[in-house]
This record gives sequence, C-alpha cells and structure tokens, in this order.
Amino acid sequence: MSNVVTAIKVQQATAEAIHDEVVMLGAKDMICQITGSYEMPSDEIILALFKYSAILSANVATRVTTVLMTEGEFNSMCNELREFDEMGRGVFDE
Repeated sequence: MSNVVTAIKVQQATAEAIHDEVVMLGAKDMICQITGSYEMPSDEIILALFKYSAILSANVATRVTTVLMTEGEFNSMCNELREFDEMGRGVFDE
C-alpha cells in the first residue's frame, strides 16, 4: 500500500471517529452529570467536544503516521500530496 493511501486511510478513520454522534452525545451527558450543570447549551458543549476531539484525533493520526512510516517515506508522501494539490489547482483554474 502506498504512503498516500495509508495516510488517506488514517485520515478517514480519524474523521469517522470525530463525527461519532453516539460518543459525542454520551460525552456531553457525562460532562453535564459530573458538573451537575445543564446551563451551557447542548450545541455549545457538542461544539467544544468536537473541537477538542478534532485536535486530539489529528495528534493521534500524526503519531500513527510517524510510526507507520520512516521520515523519508513521510517526506515523500508530503511531496506527493503537494503534487496532487498542485494538479488539482491547475484543473480548477482552467
């Protein structure tokens, strides 16, 4: 499997984890029960949890990627992704 495919699969798994509604709603309820406070609107709690989980998941994805790849492989993957990005921009600019 190419490094780019591996990175994309890690990214997809991370996105799925971030958008897990059951986990987010469960975490919101747990926070409200522990603090005894339901004063903060649910949508604000969910947004705060989403932001936190996005940061945490990005950190985990980066660490997993560095475990799966050598520094050279990682740099090669980044270069491939830059090339794909440039090709995409060229297509959309036309």
